[in-house]
Amino acid sequence: MKLTREATTAANPDLRGRKHHFIIESATAAELEAMDEILTLAGWENDSCPCYEDGFGCGYWIDISEVACFKAAYKAAKTGLKGYMAVEAEKAAAVRGSKRESQKIPSFRMMKIQSTPRLT
Repeated sequence: MKLTREATTAANPDLRGRKHHFIIESATAAELEAMDEILTLAGWENDSCPCYEDGFGCGYWIDISEVACFKAAYKAAKTGLKGYMAVEAEKAAAVRGSKRESQKIPSFRMMKIQSTPRLT
């Protein structure tokens, strides 16, 4: 996985000298999506145009004065990536498990309704 700065002159020449455009690439789709989530949670806005299956995540337009902070946030996110993905996987498994349990075990209310004899 790597952070790549793309030329801004091709995308928008007016931003030359004011902003840098970064993308994260060379990782699995799951890793790229998690990195975008982590950076968004950290307060960095992205362009919401990911192509995870093509090997790159969202783009980030960063003011030149904030480039060092963004790179530090990227490094921190990359360091915590495996842990973040493990927590998200546990959450997803818990949700799947609770859905399965709710489908298997009828609620007390449903059991009461089903066992109440009808008066006609």
